[in-house]
Amino acid sequence: RQKTNVESPEVTTSLSFSSQQNIQPVIVLSNGNPFLWQREYRSGKILGFAVPATVGWSNFPYKGIFVPLMYQSALFLASQINLAEASNTFFAGAPIEFSSSQLKRSFNEPNIPLHLADAQNQITPVQSISRSIGEGTMQTMYTSAALNELGQYGVLQNRDTVQFVSVNMRREESDGTLATKDQWTSVFEKVGIQNTAITALSPESDITQTVLQSRFGVELWKYFLLLAVIIALIEMIVAREKKEL
Repeated sequence: RQKTNVESPEVTTSLSFSSQQNIQPVIVLSNGNPFLWQREYRSGKILGFAVPATVGWSNFPYKGIFVPLMYQSALFLASQINLAEASNTFFAGAPIEFSSSQLKRSFNEPNIPLHLADAQNQITPVQSISRSIGEGTMQTMYTSAALNELGQYGVLQNRDTVQFVSVNMRREESDGTLATKDQWTSVFEKVGIQNTAITALSPESDITQTVLQSRFGVELWKYFLLLAVIIALIEMIVAREKKEL
């Protein structure tokens, strides 16, 4: 197999960082400094090069890796936008929370409150809070009460739609695998149902009889009848012994 050699650019001047704490190197120079680096910012990522796309600091624009690197970098950052849109997916019964960076660029009135609207145009209020995301940077977060109806909701500012959020059913709820006793016991305890209040039935059990017993209790007449028969037999035995005496 023939080995392909990539022609590296000649760098005379490059950008260096006093601290690389928040920098993740992707490609490094021979001196160990990042040439292509990545940094997370809010819900997205930033890619940066240590040299500009000019010939003042290097001959990087003249090299064959220049166009592929630029193209792949653009594809990578575009995929992050799709991931941000996918993060606007929530589950029924869970709180809704999204950040201001996930809203469309047309959203430029942060002082006007937002609200959610479903397909029937039923309104759910949205509250805004400020949260620190590190380095003294504050980000506006939007929350609302849990939504129980499945579907797509529009995030509205007045009459303008600035984003959509999807409320889906959890994947576990469509799993046909039987739950173990520990699993359903744990679920019932979370909603305040004690283990002693749960009756597990086998496939051979009489469901109708079990339900009736749970509603009205166990019928005791059979036990009292058996007890009466036993007492009668004891009396007959005692009376017979007295006659023989």
